[in-house]
Amino acid sequence: PRKLQAGDLVANRFAIRLRNVEPDTKRLDAILTELRAVGVPNYFGPQRFGRFGDNAEQGLTILRRGLKPRGWLQKLQAQAVQSFVFNEWVARRVITSSFRTVVAGDVAMRHDTGGKFIVQDLETDEARALACAISATGPLLGRKYHQAEAAARQLEDEVLAGLGLTRELFRALPGARRPVRFFPDDLTWEPAPDGFWLYFTLPPGCYATALLREVMKVSTAALMDFVPCFEHVD
Repeated sequence: PRKLQAGDLVANRFAIRLRNVEPDTKRLDAILTELRAVGVPNYFGPQRFGRFGDNAEQGLTILRRGLKPRGWLQKLQAQAVQSFVFNEWVARRVITSSFRTVVAGDVAMRHDTGGKFIVQDLETDEARALACAISATGPLLGRKYHQAEAAARQLEDEVLAGLGLTRELFRALPGARRPVRFFPDDLTWEPAPDGFWLYFTLPPGCYATALLREVMKVSTAALMDFVPCFEHVD
């Protein structure tokens, strides 16, 4: 009854063929079990940053000039700066062992409803996060979004300071929150003559390259070589 908008989908289903590799089946099964149990770091994939990887650099130039992004390309480049900051935040959560849990002042998201709230009862919400009922969310910085508090706010500020950026820089963009992790559905694999097939279903906005990074144990940048090889089922 209404026009479809970007993001109006239930999920994306993938079948990806990985070639020229003999998988250690025991290790592969263990990795997939772990990803099903604790989730996948919700990084923006390398394709978000453009063919030459310079979208965020171009977007930063636009934002520092105080210009409002115009046209789809400038908007994409400016949003790539948001994505870069978010990826740094996810990496910090992984490094500080706060990826699976929450800290005081986090804006947490309920996985069943998508509702968001500030973490205040830390003991209770830590248990819910470890049970995968909720996850912390990170900032897509902009003029309006749900603000973190306390320790969670401090961590965000440290990420920004490390990049030499400020929140005010993003005032020309709408803001949002994005969960630190996602949970793939139907994550399985089967052998192939020269490698193996990997099957999974992802929520909207999540990147197959983020999951492949955890399976293949290579850098995100190296996955650019694999993007054209994706075989999309639906």
